[in-house]
Amino acid sequence: RLTLALYIDDDFVQRQRVLVLRSAGFVVVTPAETGTSGATDEAHLVESTRIRHVLVSHNVHDFHRLHTEWMIAGTAHGGIVLLSQGLRYSPRDIVDCFVQLDRSLAESGPANHLLFLTNFR
Repeated sequence: RLTLALYIDDDFVQRQRVLVLRSAGFVVVTPAETGTSGATDEAHLVESTRIRHVLVSHNVHDFHRLHTEWMIAGTAHGGIVLLSQGLRYSPRDIVDCFVQLDRSLAESGPANHLLFLTNFR
């Protein structure tokens, strides 16, 4: 059973990705569904944390910075998963990576982790 709930931000959202992740058993929420389309990166992180989902983005630089700032400030988040935009992953590859990620976080959970999807390929 998959346990990760994913908040796919504006940079990462593609209809086919959302469909295959959902069909694989992941709970997936998009900014369009939460009313946060076009929001700032920090607003996306706040929303994903509020709804207890892992934020997923291509925006490596900004979310790495936000993670660091939040950890220094002692502010918890629901977890961040990043995939550099230049990397070509099929929707199936992305699902496989998230399944591996889900298994690896079964004990500790995703909260306050900054993870790179490429490490779960």
